[in-house]
Amino acid sequence: MKILSTLIACVIGVAMALSAQARSFEDIKKDGKVIMATEGQYPPYNYFQGSKLAGFEVELAEAIAKKWGVTLEWKALSFDALLAGLRNDRWDLVIAGHAITDDRAKAVSFTEPHFCGGGIIVSKNAPIKEGKDLAGKTVSVQTGTTFLDEVKKVPGVKDVKNFPQDTDARGAMISGRTDAWITDPAVAVPRWWPTRVRA
Repeated sequence: MKILSTLIACVIGVAMALSAQARSFEDIKKDGKVIMATEGQYPPYNYFQGSKLAGFEVELAEAIAKKWGVTLEWKALSFDALLAGLRNDRWDLVIAGHAITDDRAKAVSFTEPHFCGGGIIVSKNAPIKEGKDLAGKTVSVQTGTTFLDEVKKVPGVKDVKNFPQDTDARGAMISGRTDAWITDPAVAVPRWWPTRVRA
């Protein structure tokens, strides 16, 4: 597998989102519990180690709950359902690597970004070095991501296959069902990521 090129030139912010209708901070403190949603399928940010959630965003959320003096209850579900559930007040916060877009910002409120990233092209065999090299190629990407929207704008892409989980999009590229996979650089090369968050 070769990491080849950054597809999206812009820097994107990733943040926790807070619904305008969600419980207030005072209500969360009074209850003594914050309900946080994440995907649990996006290492190194959020993933399961056995039955326990782990990763940078999980540690960050745990540090926030500790600072607030409340317990943390996790909800793990598909990426494309996270913000919809937040809008419907099913949980208080989402922490799961969402790019801050105008459309998303109309539906939920974002904190300041806790990291900035972009998309990267990963290919097993094909000589793909930049976005223009995707012409005539089939690309895999995760449903609900801005990567999906961006790759659809690249001229000449033969087909875009979207998958509910990023690991499925990666598997399609590894098995040869797609020529390339678009993901976050730290997901493609986890060694880039620091091992622990300090509170």
